Amino acid sequence: MNSTMTSKTPPSLDIADTVSAFLSSAEMTGRVVARDEDLLSSGALDSLNIAQLIAFLEARFALTIPVEDVLPETMGSIAAITEYVTQKTGGAQGEC
Repeated sequence: MNSTMTSKTPPSLDIADTVSAFLSSAEMTGRVVARDEDLLSSGALDSLNIAQLIAFLEARFALTIPVEDVLPETMGSIAAITEYVTQKTGGAQGEC
């Protein structure tokens, strides 16, 4: 199958994979983070990491995330972040 005939990955999976890769990087957690893992109670993220995550999301997905949107319901897991970014971007991937 040539590259023009490959199937498209749903945008939410691309977003989840991008967020997962960022959170798993050595600069963040240095480990694999489950999509439904509570990032705060598990200790995966501290306040500095949350600020880095917000900056990453804003740059990667061309968003402005107001402080009132930084809640456990929107930023508490990869699944929640994926849903939030998908809603805010309509599934668009932003700039690479």
